[in-house]
Amino acid sequence: MDIFKFPEELLDIIKVFDNKINQKILGILIIEDEDYMSYKDLRDKINISESNLISHLNQLVGGALLENFIRNGKIEQIDSFYRISKFGIEFLSVLLKFINGG
Repeated sequence: MDIFKFPEELLDIIKVFDNKINQKILGILIIEDEDYMSYKDLRDKINISESNLISHLNQLVGGALLENFIRNGKIEQIDSFYRISKFGIEFLSVLLKFINGG
């Protein structure tokens, strides 16, 4: 008997939401009235270790919920910026609509 299996990509995205720090990062980026936020600003708002924050940001980028970009020719992750991706905005919109019964 074949049992339906969700694609791994979808499961990875769902797993991202099962973490309070990832939820906090997404919440900050949604609430802030900015197009993007620097790594340093996120670190200051979340107040966790640098390695822990990098790990969570990589999960969110890997799940296609965030985009990471570098400005001014810098190449270090700590000099980078983050924003919710177009996919992330659409996914969160659908998820919130579903949660709200719409």
